[in-house]
Amino acid sequence: GPKTIVASYDYRDEAGEFCMSCDVPYYRKKPVVIQALRFTKYNGVNIEEWSEGKVKRYPSVDMKDVGVACGEFLQIPTLEGTMTANLGDWVIKGLKGEFYPCKPDIFEASYETA
Repeated sequence: GPKTIVASYDYRDEAGEFCMSCDVPYYRKKPVVIQALRFTKYNGVNIEEWSEGKVKRYPSVDMKDVGVACGEFLQIPTLEGTMTANLGDWVIKGLKGEFYPCKPDIFEASYETA
């Protein structure tokens, strides 16, 4: 199971032996392909439809009232509770069909077009 590492001198190798000079190992995330849409004042309804109603727009407005839509935000139910996406944030659909928001700077640093 997972090892609790108290300090570098308390690290055990794969065989369970103490390893005085071992550093804690590094891991790289496996590349996964996700879908994402950036939330703009024009596409809240599209994101709502894409998520099959899981993601909700507030306030709910029509395109004819697009001037009012600037205060729009999205509510996204996640395993960690309900999260909010604001204009400019990305909405990501994960591998298991779950949705979650991502700030633009994190998205740009983490993802590229597949």
